[in-house]
Amino acid sequence: YPTNDLIVKHVHVERGDAFKLRLASKCGKISLANGQKIYIEGPTGGGKSTFVKAILGLIPGADMNIGKPENYYHYVADYFQEIKEKMPSSKISIRNYFKDETNDKTIDKYLLRVFSKMELNSIKEVLISQKDDLEIVNIEQHVKNAYDMEINEKISGGQKSRLILTLRGYEADMKNKGIIVLDEPCPDVDHDTYTEIMNKFFHNYDHCTIIMIGHLCACKKAALEIEWTQEFCVRDGLISRIR
Repeated sequence: YPTNDLIVKHVHVERGDAFKLRLASKCGKISLANGQKIYIEGPTGGGKSTFVKAILGLIPGADMNIGKPENYYHYVADYFQEIKEKMPSSKISIRNYFKDETNDKTIDKYLLRVFSKMELNSIKEVLISQKDDLEIVNIEQHVKNAYDMEINEKISGGQKSRLILTLRGYEADMKNKGIIVLDEPCPDVDHDTYTEIMNKFFHNYDHCTIIMIGHLCACKKAALEIEWTQEFCVRDGLISRIR
């Protein structure tokens, strides 16, 4: 293949095709290793998500050699572009969101990674309040009801973003996946909350390879306690290595 086509593992994306990805001359070989933390930045529509999907073998029709099981897509937790992910908000419950998880303590564990106990109790109370015939005496006695209630726009966009983030961890744990992709995680969360939950997430999944796509300003990026193994910029399909 031409040297400036994108070839990662056994995934080949041709120069000039619909994906329009190409490597800068000094980009060098791209590879993943266990536990690496990879940050990808660039303007909207520049090809960041396509680049990640190519790495992971998630582009339908991309040339993946038969008999090469080491394509990364076998190891990645569910991947969606988070800022565009459509989460049904009227007819889905938190329990549905957690793949119908039956253990409330498990749901609690993951939610408390992104919400304070006070905020989580407030969310439960709001959800329970939809049940007109239910008299609330003690919120803790009705946890199951809260997790089974339809969300119905009762939680904010920022809270949904945090649900999406913690579900990435839940998916990785439940299916024993080694790669987590965060595509513009928690775009509508304030600076302090963002810093706290992202640092906590990376700490909890330090053993995983995490690929994060973002538009972080310098101060927001500096506030994260993350040592990036590799950094790339993707602009108009051109992939350049920052680190």
